Amino acid sequence: LAAGADGEPIYVTSKPEESLLVKSIFPDIFDPDNPMPPEDETPLTEEEKKKIVAWIAQGAKTDN
Repeated sequence: LAAGADGEPIYVTSKPEESLLVKSIFPDIFDPDNPMPPEDETPLTEEEKKKIVAWIAQGAKTDN
């Protein structure tokens, strides 16, 4: 996970509210004109969204 199309980081460690990824999965809050995933794809569940937010808030640690 490196950067969005405009070079903005996908996530800001420990700051989910500033993360492009979080903004993308909560379009009703951040960007209603750009929902993710697109309408023709299966949306994330609320549980999956919560896990992503928690992961970023906890430092976005990876195994690498």
